[in-house]
Amino acid sequence: KVDNIEFNAKNQMIQNIIYEYNKILDNYIKNNI
Repeated sequence: KVDNIEFNAKNQMIQNIIYEYNKILDNYIKNNI
């Protein structure tokens, strides 16, 4: 149970990082066309 909570927390953190990275990448692409 504890392992699952820890896994979910790490997974959520990774998802947030990917989301932020994609926003930055999207802005970079839009500004360089």
